[in-house]
Amino acid sequence: MEDRRKLANGKEIWVIKAGFPNNASKKNWSDYFFACTLKKYLNRAGVYTVIESRDEWENEGAADVVVALRGPEAYYPDRRDPDTIYIMWNLSHPDRVTVEEYNAYDLVCIGSAKEEYLEEICRKVQVPVRQLLICADMEIFHPARVEKEKKYDWVFVGNSRGIKRKSVVWALEHHIPLKIWGKGWDKLLPEHADAVMAENIPNYMLPELYWETKITLNDHYEDMTEHGFMNTRILEAMACGVPVLSDYVDIIEKLFGDSVLFYTNEEQFVEQAEKIQVDYPAIRERVEQMWQVLQEEYSFESRVEQLLTLREELQGENQGIFDMFYKKFEQLQSEADTLDYETWHDKYTTIKEAYMQLPWMAQRSEELLEDKKRIQFESCFPGLKERIKVAERQRRERTWKETAKKIKENDKLKERNQFLEEWKDRLVRERTELQEKLQRTYDEKSEINRKLQQTYSEKFDRGVEIKELKQINRELKKKIDGIKGCKTYRLARCIGFPVRMWRKLIRG
Repeated sequence: MEDRRKLANGKEIWVIKAGFPNNASKKNWSDYFFACTLKKYLNRAGVYTVIESRDEWENEGAADVVVALRGPEAYYPDRRDPDTIYIMWNLSHPDRVTVEEYNAYDLVCIGSAKEEYLEEICRKVQVPVRQLLICADMEIFHPARVEKEKKYDWVFVGNSRGIKRKSVVWALEHHIPLKIWGKGWDKLLPEHADAVMAENIPNYMLPELYWETKITLNDHYEDMTEHGFMNTRILEAMACGVPVLSDYVDIIEKLFGDSVLFYTNEEQFVEQAEKIQVDYPAIRERVEQMWQVLQEEYSFESRVEQLLTLREELQGENQGIFDMFYKKFEQLQSEADTLDYETWHDKYTTIKEAYMQLPWMAQRSEELLEDKKRIQFESCFPGLKERIKVAERQRRERTWKETAKKIKENDKLKERNQFLEEWKDRLVRERTELQEKLQRTYDEKSEINRKLQQTYSEKFDRGVEIKELKQINRELKKKIDGIKGCKTYRLARCIGFPVRMWRKLIRG
């Protein structure tokens, strides 16, 4: 902690919490590049900035402000240092954020452009909520200074996420010359392996790719589309002067008009692709005209300026809320001698509970109170500060217990899932064995049937032969009977009688 203060050299310390892992794969995460860019512009604004990956979240160091970039991973403020201000910047996956998570922060910034969604969040949470849209680094992403040769007609930059993203599949099925940069596509679309250029492209090389591309595809997570969030891909591509064909998001159409082309189904996708081929020069001109708007309203410079302003407003707002509570406590002090104990205690309990609902305020009571007021405050309610600390400790303990309970339940679910998986594997094996036995039985039955068929065939052939032999025998018998009945045969029998008798006598 002291080393960080020394390195800061008197500057305010901001810590960026981002959900990417602390290993080589972090360069596949858009959150990593977003955090690095935010750090660059915060440093320019005179702030000492540190980035902490999800593997480093438990290592709480010195920090005046913590900015949690809320994507797929949730970070809960540690509150070890009561002076630290915690800001959540919700950039994606809004459906994963709970009300309890929002309330754990001092300030919530929503990356949605939909006013209805912002109002909904404001109604649900107890902390201040502000709009803070997505942005891009306009120093890197900008129109090409020299016109580049268009090497690619269509490109898509993004991981597969393990699903066949509709726009990519439609493009390939309709023989659009699409080139893909992203992880998992080679395994997901082996029949289109020639379309996959690489699993990753370094962030600094993206502008060069866009400058050499005619048009890029884009899509969003369903919850982002529903709640009016947009990704950085649109801003980065448009900043480079590249038209974007994206899934329909009403708020994006409201912000950029016909500078972005949209589709809602496969038929519209094909129609827009054909329209691009016909009207490409006009479409690209509309995109190029948006550069000034993007530079002024969607740059990191403007977002850092907003963050710094919100931090000052939050500090002033905190002071105003605390002053209101102090007046109530001061009034209660003056009534201590005039009211009966039960009435006084009911008022005290009501004010204290309201005050306790703002832990971020209670923890800063010392820095907001002057020494004299602090003495009056503590003398009016002995042990109040200690009780607030105890309440906060109990709250953290409850949180830890709930977390431990959830972990235990999760472990049980994992064990149950493992048991079910093993049971499933066993059933699969048994099923396979039964199928093999049935197959062998069917094979044996087939062999027996074949032999029976052969036997029946042979029996039939023999029957035919017997019938033919019987017919021949009958014909021969008739011929023999005819011969025996003729005179010549009888005469021969008579002539041969002495000879036959002589032979019998000799043999006898």
